[in-house]
Amino acid sequence: TMAAEHEDELARLHALWALEGLGAITAATVERALGDPSFRVRQAGLRVAEPRLNEGAVAARVIARMEDERIEVRRQLLFTMGEGRGPAFEQAMSRVLQRDAEQPVMLEAALSGLKDRELALLERLLGQPGWEEERPGYGRVFAALAQAVMNTNRWPDVGRLLAAIADAAGRPARMRVAVLDGLAGARVGRGPGPVTAVA
Repeated sequence: TMAAEHEDELARLHALWALEGLGAITAATVERALGDPSFRVRQAGLRVAEPRLNEGAVAARVIARMEDERIEVRRQLLFTMGEGRGPAFEQAMSRVLQRDAEQPVMLEAALSGLKDRELALLERLLGQPGWEEERPGYGRVFAALAQAVMNTNRWPDVGRLLAAIADAAGRPARMRVAVLDGLAGARVGRGPGPVTAVA
């Protein structure tokens, strides 16, 4: 088909969107698009895959793009994974953020689709090897996720987060400070009661 075989990348791109408009996207179409030599076609492939993320084969192909050489594709992957549910997507999002933490646009992409799942991702990062290291951008990731948790106004979640960083021996100081900075920077109403402070 033109979406897979035409030598011009724009022709392949237009054909892919035409199939999407006709409701004719299949798992095979997604697989071909995600393996396309053109990063623009791979980006589009991620977008048209979103309605099929509940299909195991499609989800696996999407997640595999976390190793894509182009940051444009990895950024779209963060947007796309926001439409997915489950630990595999959270793990892949963590891997991409770990690689691209220095890039603010990547953090923004991750946050855009995380509604009500910020705490789950932050807890994953707090316990995942590598994130305790001092690297550019890591503190920004922790602070932004903590701020998002605080902005939900769900005080049990805030207490849970504070409990997660309360062990001074188990968390580097910079990690704990970044989370506290994020909580302090949030703009929320007063909670229903006190939240246990970090020891």
